[in-house]
Formats: sequence, C-alpha cells, structure tokens
Amino acid sequence: MKGMDTETEEVKDDQNEPLVPAVERTHRILWELHMASPHGLGASELAEKLDLPRSSAYRLVRSLKSLGYLIEAGNGGGFTLGPSILDIARSAFRAHDLVSVSRPFLTRLSSICGQTVKLSAERGNEVEVLDCVESTHPFRLSAQIGSRFPITAGAASKVLLAHMPETLRSRLLEDPLPKYTEHSITDKKTMTDCLLQIRKDGIAYDNEEHAPGIRALAAPVFDSLGRCVAAVSIAYMAASKPESSDLATWEIHLSRCVADIRQALLGP
Repeated sequence: MKGMDTETEEVKDDQNEPLVPAVERTHRILWELHMASPHGLGASELAEKLDLPRSSAYRLVRSLKSLGYLIEAGNGGGFTLGPSILDIARSAFRAHDLVSVSRPFLTRLSSICGQTVKLSAERGNEVEVLDCVESTHPFRLSAQIGSRFPITAGAASKVLLAHMPETLRSRLLEDPLPKYTEHSITDKKTMTDCLLQIRKDGIAYDNEEHAPGIRALAAPVFDSLGRCVAAVSIAYMAASKPESSDLATWEIHLSRCVADIRQALLGP
C-alpha cells in the first residue's frame, strides 16, 4: 500500500524465493535511474514512480549517494548513476573479457595435455570456476562453470591465495584450516611456507588436498599491473599416474598458457 513505510513486504524472484525488500527497492531505484539517464530523477520522483513512501526513497537515495552509487546531476536534474556503478561494470566486463580471451589458450592446453583445464578466480574466501575445457577421455574430470571451491585447498586455490594482498591472506589464515582429506594442509606454518614457494616457483600442486583421487597443477594469470586476476589449472585423476616427464611438460605448457593469456589481455 502506498504511503506505508514497511520493511516486511515480501517480493519473490523467478524461482519463487523471497527477496530482501531493501535490496529489491535499491535495484528498482538504480534501474529507474539507468533508464532516465542522463537527466536523472529526484527522490520524490523515484518515490512516485516506484510507489514507495517518500521517507524510504529519501533514505535509500542518501545512502546510495554516500556510497558513490548516485551523484547529483545538477541544474535541478535530480540524481544519476555514480562512479561506484562504473567500477562494478568495469569489473564485470573484465571478467567477461578474461573468459573470452582465455578460451582458445585453455582449449590448446587441454588438447596438448589431454586433461581437463579450468580458469578460476578468487571470490573472497572461495574460488569460482570461470571456464572449463574438459578432457576428451571417456573417464574425465569436469567442473561446472560458476561452482565454488575453498581457497585453502587445491592448486588454483593456493595460487590465488598466494598472490592475494598480505592483509587479506593473513585474515583468511586466522581461522583453523579445514581438513577435507588426509592430504589437506591444516598447519598454518606449513601453508605459509607452501604459499611462499608457490610465489617463488609460479606453480602450485594439489596432491588430493580437496577431493580424494584428484590432483592438479596451476599457475597465475597476471594483469598489466602485475595483479593475479585468475589461475589456470590442469586437473587429472591420481589413478592415471602421469610420468614425471609428463608433469614437467605440462608445467611448460601451463606457463606458456598463462603468459599467452596475459599478453592477449594487454592487447596488440
């Protein structure tokens, strides 16, 4: 009902799951301003368009302005989208570019090694699979795009953890390290030494640390500023028992893969 300032109103998404009212309202405000760009809308206009109490609209607009999501357009034009929206959009485009740029190099690496190859990125205390090129073997490993893994176990995870800013890495290592298998690294000193070695060597190995029977090796992808933005990993079944010469060859081609991705991201 218009004019009723309540936070208990329930809205549902396409999966019939309830949405948080404040989040849904914020989305509607940002979308209306997107549609109204570049002229903007005032808080009272937003309240009218979205059938919101003026007090709610004003509170949301003030908060979004303080966080940089809105700016005042000037000349009585109301509010328009601010720089924080642009930063988020740039991040989304970078992720999309990373996947599209990396795909041919991941495909080449998978073809050379005959194993499943993944592209992963850090997401707080987890690692998300951005892309996956599966092996053509009848019995092969696979990973669903968008699936999440812990950041303290696995080759790609350790690469991303090793190249995190030190303050973030230290924060993640404050809590006890989970034990997923008998090979999981649960000692903080051992993990710290392992991460130092990964930064030195440029390669990380997973010796069935997260799932029994699955091993991997991974290397970092750096951007133009030298920041680690992703990890490429080669995953294989421990039962396949590749020769040490095979692993050495995979390392060479993995290093070439991440170098080629970085060069492609830099452009001509």
